[in-house]
Amino acid sequence: MPDKGNGMPQKPWLAVVFRLLLAGFVPTGFCQAGPPPRVLVLFSNDRLLPANQEMEKGLRNAFESGGKTSSVDLFAEFLDAVRFPSPEQSATMEEFLRGRHRDTPPVAWIAIGTQALDFLMQRRDSFFPGTPIVFGGIDTRQVESLTDRRGLAGRPMDWSIAPLLEQLPETRLQVRRILLVSGAAGFDRVRHEQALAQAAPYEGRYQIETSLGEPLEDLLDRVSKLPEDSLVIYLSYFQTPDGRTLLPQSVAGWLAEKSPVPVLCYYETYVGTGVMGGAMIPFEEEGRAIGTIARRVLEGAAAESIGILPAGKPRWIVDERAMRRHGWNRRSLPPSAEIRFRKPSLWEAHRPAVVTGAAALLLQSALIIGLLAARARQRRAENERHLSESRFSRVFTASPVSISIIRQSDGRIVDANPAWERTTGVARGEALGRTHLELGFGFEGSGDQRYLEYLASGKALRDFEQRLRMPNGKRRLLSVSTELVNLHGEACFISMAKDITDTQEAEEAREKLQRASRLGMLGELTASIAHEVNQPLGAILSNADAASMLIDLPAPPLDEIREILSDIRRDDMRASEVIRQVRSMIADGETHMVPLHPGELAQGVVAMVRHDCRRRSISLHCDIAENLPQVCAEKVRIEQVLLNLLLNAMDSLQDVGPDNRHIRMAVALADDGMVDISVSDSGPGIPPDLMERIFENFFSTKSEGMGLGLALSRSIAEAHNGKLLARNAPEGGACFHLILPPIP
Repeated sequence: MPDKGNGMPQKPWLAVVFRLLLAGFVPTGFCQAGPPPRVLVLFSNDRLLPANQEMEKGLRNAFESGGKTSSVDLFAEFLDAVRFPSPEQSATMEEFLRGRHRDTPPVAWIAIGTQALDFLMQRRDSFFPGTPIVFGGIDTRQVESLTDRRGLAGRPMDWSIAPLLEQLPETRLQVRRILLVSGAAGFDRVRHEQALAQAAPYEGRYQIETSLGEPLEDLLDRVSKLPEDSLVIYLSYFQTPDGRTLLPQSVAGWLAEKSPVPVLCYYETYVGTGVMGGAMIPFEEEGRAIGTIARRVLEGAAAESIGILPAGKPRWIVDERAMRRHGWNRRSLPPSAEIRFRKPSLWEAHRPAVVTGAAALLLQSALIIGLLAARARQRRAENERHLSESRFSRVFTASPVSISIIRQSDGRIVDANPAWERTTGVARGEALGRTHLELGFGFEGSGDQRYLEYLASGKALRDFEQRLRMPNGKRRLLSVSTELVNLHGEACFISMAKDITDTQEAEEAREKLQRASRLGMLGELTASIAHEVNQPLGAILSNADAASMLIDLPAPPLDEIREILSDIRRDDMRASEVIRQVRSMIADGETHMVPLHPGELAQGVVAMVRHDCRRRSISLHCDIAENLPQVCAEKVRIEQVLLNLLLNAMDSLQDVGPDNRHIRMAVALADDGMVDISVSDSGPGIPPDLMERIFENFFSTKSEGMGLGLALSRSIAEAHNGKLLARNAPEGGACFHLILPPIP
């Protein structure tokens, strides 16, 4: 397929500039992930077995196909149980695995094969206990014998030769004798016994012969002499009678080479060695199915809830080269059969000369079509270029943001839009070809030198705030973003400047109003603050007098004096905390968003007003729910909001009888997971016609109120991504809710 980029013309510089302008507003994020969970795959046999390799490939494909567990440390281990079947070897393997994975224990096991599952089931309560087990490559009968299925999931694999024997008459009518071949290993013998049991119903149709643990040389000689009406079904051959270990795949090739009759099998990894094939389940597909089950377990599903799934359905997989060798007809196979190693037909292998001519004609036609398409693309690109230039020109001219193009080499202005003229007070014609310094722009401090260094560096800026002195003498605060691009062979900065002077001044005014509001509230709390400070100071004085009297005794009681000194220290810290809290409310320094417990915030503010409530005969209760999450907030500002709500509630009770003056502050978790801090009173409530106006600036229901408290409180709540709501409680009185998001 041709490269689409080779035929495209270069984009014009104005289109590039437009894209860069748009790209400047796209934020960049970073993502960080922890170490992946480890899944231990335990294979029963040698790592060199092709079946194990195909199974592991399928497992990895399942985990790489997506989902929450796409990043998993899939770690394979091998028991090699055929060569090391003794219990002592199993114990040694257990100790090896325990030490190897002690620092990174597995979150799940995948057992492939009978020995691997037996190994884990015998040690499930002592060897990484509680780890779920997913199994595969297990015979159906073994799965049925499992009684304890705690933490167990998977699916068996159908090793039956029954599907092969059932469809054999449709593919090879003349077969009368079947030779079952297996090696001398324990695994070979188990498979052989299973195959004999599965072949029992067909003994009336075929003469079943066996070769179990026969020496390899004798077996090959026996197979080479089989009559034409025979068939070999090869199961596995892991070990010779004298203890030599072999790869069953290699034995399959030797049998196919010696046998004059077809050799069938039910292991997909034997196909390609010369055997015919048979009804089987590909190991890679089985591994993918087992990996899918394991991935569900890692994503949170309980192994018991998945349980043991039905075995997969085998299908015929046949080597076409062996079919041709033994005269089998492809049409005799089931329609779903998979034919491998298919040899191209005579026409495909020897295309006539006309194909070459047709290819040349097609190539010439494609070339002509390509040239026509390239010409059409070129015309379309020219139209797009003109359209892009027109669009950029309109955007450049009509943009409310001041935009200038500055040459990097000498800092001279190449172009500027009308917004730049309005912001700077300099006409475009006067600015072209001159530098900012020549036009009379001034930078604070060593800004002139920094500006020249910035031009030389070629670095881009993003929302860089800089206070400039304009040529007309005005000082403005600008938020500047730049991008370095190549225009007509020259490096130029595209500079976008937004005047944020008014915004900054408005923010500073709002900060002053908030501080004035805090000072006003502290003025109202003067009596409470004085009481909170005088109480520990009085206690300190009394304790100091008592200590002096005790010291003058002939035998001073040192234990009592130590307790008095401890009380003095505690009261001193209490008075210091009150003073610190008042100073933090008055301070005009920079505040920071920090994790805070909402219950502790509420308790601190309630403590500040509790004395004033007693003075006004107001009952104040604070209810805090358990297990509340923290919130990220500026402590002083949230205290200001809560203090304002409490003072408003106290003022609303001035016309209520002393026995009915109640205020309740509650901190709880809302249904949507947000933290809800509510302040409710037993006053007259909010008039319905004023409910929509109470948060407006300079609107107040108090005769001497400024109308700023609730407005500032709502702005503080919104600055914390929260809300401040008001309502009238059904039982009477007003209720305000400060809603804040929890820290995840």
